[in-house]
Amino acid sequence: MCAEYGARVIGLDVTEKPLEGGRPTVEEFAHRHSPTETTCGTMDKDVVAGYSSGTCGEVVFVCGDTTRAEDCAAAVAMAVEKWGRLDVWVNNAAIGSTVSGRLTELSEDEWRRVLEVDVTGYMLGTRAAVRQFLCQEVVTSTMARGDDASGDGPRVGLRGRVINIGSQHGMVACPGDLAYGVGKAAAVYMARQVAVDYATEGIACNAISPGKVLTGHDTDHRPYSLARTPCTRLGVPRDIAAAVLFLCSPLASEYLTGSNLVVDGGWMAY
Repeated sequence: MCAEYGARVIGLDVTEKPLEGGRPTVEEFAHRHSPTETTCGTMDKDVVAGYSSGTCGEVVFVCGDTTRAEDCAAAVAMAVEKWGRLDVWVNNAAIGSTVSGRLTELSEDEWRRVLEVDVTGYMLGTRAAVRQFLCQEVVTSTMARGDDASGDGPRVGLRGRVINIGSQHGMVACPGDLAYGVGKAAAVYMARQVAVDYATEGIACNAISPGKVLTGHDTDHRPYSLARTPCTRLGVPRDIAAAVLFLCSPLASEYLTGSNLVVDGGWMAY
């Protein structure tokens, strides 16, 4: 969605194929927007494909692993090389337990596997992004008006933004999956910590916590989830993408940092 509004996006993942099915992200963007350019290249691993289109932005997929510091750093370097700077880093890679994740059945290996992606991966990505942000100039937003509407107050802006995708299960228990719940709670905490540590240096960091989102793997629990959600429907991926787009936009000033935006149809309020 961000690319649809003009952003230039690099997607870093171990596979281009969505786990939920459907077209890969780059192909989906190309299908919607009649691509005019294809770019391919290499970093440590292959850059599978990239598309840019007219008034829209550009999407490039990079095969890499967010739990590898060098892959995160290479993705940041690619953005800077291609486009001159990095404005936003979104941590979104996450996994859950593949077996029973209750405490008494949870193995050390499974615990480490989940937290390596859900916590260490977020830390490594954020660290790579923030290191680049600190080397960049502040961009002043058109929304920055100082203390009053006259525009006479101090003008401020941002060097960059980090967005952590959490979950409602970072705030309430995730039945049968301790590691996942801990990982998502860590994602929200990390956003707050980074926001506090780097606010004075022009870096904003926020989290988004989705509720029940239809992804193709949730048919067994759909009736309960719908009955439990005050909204008359469950979420769809574009609901979460729209929240990301908002936090990436000039509408979200530097004053909006350290927050957890809950997008759950009212679940947590009920």
